[in-house]
Amino acid sequence: PGLQGESISEQTLRFIAAAGVQAPSGDNCQPWQLAINPGQIDLWLDKDRDHSFFNIHQIASIISCGAAVENMRIAAGRLDLKTGLEPLPDPEDDAHMARLTFDAASGAGKANPENALFQQIWKRRTDRQFYSTTPVAPSHLEQIKTETQAAAGVRIHIIEDRKKIKQLGKMVFLADCIRSENQSLHAHLNQMIRFTDQEAYETRDGFPIQNLEAGVMGEVFLKSTRSWSVMNLLNKVGGSKLVALHSYQGMVRSSGIALITTSGMDAAAFIQGGRGLQRAWLTLASLGLSMQPMTAITLFWLRWVLEGPG
Repeated sequence: PGLQGESISEQTLRFIAAAGVQAPSGDNCQPWQLAINPGQIDLWLDKDRDHSFFNIHQIASIISCGAAVENMRIAAGRLDLKTGLEPLPDPEDDAHMARLTFDAASGAGKANPENALFQQIWKRRTDRQFYSTTPVAPSHLEQIKTETQAAAGVRIHIIEDRKKIKQLGKMVFLADCIRSENQSLHAHLNQMIRFTDQEAYETRDGFPIQNLEAGVMGEVFLKSTRSWSVMNLLNKVGGSKLVALHSYQGMVRSSGIALITTSGMDAAAFIQGGRGLQRAWLTLASLGLSMQPMTAITLFWLRWVLEGPG
């Protein structure tokens, strides 16, 4: 309490940064670089971390940077620090995503309502198992909306109607068929899977194969289809549809689907979108609920909008 700018210890700033890098990112590519200076943390987009088909114009990575920013804001609040946020602080450097400055005690202390979100920074995880169709309590849905939309310009749209969920499931099914039948997407997926524990510890990114929660047979399938020639052959006899069916079932066996939108299409808007996404995820976790991002539809649509239907 009472810390001013440069009086904040490097240890404190490193703790805030550590909270930041707990944020989700596409295939856990961690597309950011952080710099710690007296009283502030700067975050840059690392454009070399993800060149996949999904990361159109680096938008997926920018969203992840926004999630990291929100983690740092929440962690600083838990330490009773006041946070200043300047998105895109350098007009000459489009990779400079944000500057966060930290100053005098906010006075919130243990009464800070975001403390519940702080606890989930370290617990939040993906969950690719099939869910329950039991409806979420209306009070919980309202809390999720309120927390998500605390990021300016962000909205969350929730669908619980079973017929509409099935329609969305069919869209995800088609998108995942495309993903399985696209050689570059197949190559990127296998580049990011860590097939052994040793590989996971060495790279410190990507995701261990167990994290896909595909089961024993699913892991055998993933290992046996690492070669594009094998996957391509299986696609010709319906392999892509088998993969996509799992995603469809994941959709229709959930209690609801949500879409998070931003008010613009520039980097600043997508940073805000990432903040909103992270707030939604942390809030869900704090309520004992699970979620899994399904980004194929939104990122395919962005590519269509920005580069045309080809």
